[in-house]
Amino acid sequence: MKNQDKEKGINPVAAVATGIIIGAGAALAGAAVLSDKKNQDKAKKVIKDVKNQLSGHMENMQKTVDKKKDEGKEKIAQSKQELKEIADSTKDTLKVAVTK
Repeated sequence: MKNQDKEKGINPVAAVATGIIIGAGAALAGAAVLSDKKNQDKAKKVIKDVKNQLSGHMENMQKTVDKKKDEGKEKIAQSKQELKEIADSTKDTLKVAVTK
């Protein structure tokens, strides 16, 4: 990676310093924005709305999963019944063939 940094002219120390400055600036800006009561209330509302939307999506996904699970159980029960009928029919056919 050092060769790539040299080829592109990126100084790793400068990149780290830039990242620290940007991060500190973002933190200060966030603190300044949230220091205002209106902005705090807006942020809380947005978080609450996102939480409610995610809860709704999770409920819908759970309902879908439960529905698919029930459908799968129903198909398994139906297949078991069909296999039992085939097995019983085969037994009857073998009994007839053996008695002849």
